[in-house]
Amino acid sequence: MSNIFYVLTPSLPSITPPNSYDHFRSQSVPLIIDNGSSNLHFGFSMSASPQSSPNVIAKYKERKFNQSLLLFGDTIDMENGAKSQGKTPWEGDVLLNFDAMEHALDYTFVRLGIDTEGIEHLVLMTERLCSPLHSRALTSKLMFEQYSVPSLC
Repeated sequence: MSNIFYVLTPSLPSITPPNSYDHFRSQSVPLIIDNGSSNLHFGFSMSASPQSSPNVIAKYKERKFNQSLLLFGDTIDMENGAKSQGKTPWEGDVLLNFDAMEHALDYTFVRLGIDTEGIEHLVLMTERLCSPLHSRALTSKLMFEQYSVPSLC
């Protein structure tokens, strides 16, 4: 009798390249960001369907190569040690973690393929119902100063 068991090798996650920005580069197509507490949906208004990712970020120190990793969305599930480090931009019903929000927006613009210094599109961003004025002001400040958006609705 043979006691040999074959274990399947896990497949590595596939990395999808960012979308091409060429179609939207010279157009004034609005960019829509649905900043939900559990999922982040984003895309151009003329796109067939929005992209989506869990709205969670984790800063994790990888032990094998002794590197700090910044993981967002689905990639947190790939590192076992990072799962417990996950944070959302939201504290209850209020947007308070603006570092996580900035990383979520960076992820959004990279996934959309935007390769310009500033965002040249009108941005329509949703927020939770009855968001405090202070939270709205900090979000607006982040969008105008960090990403140079021409208009934010």
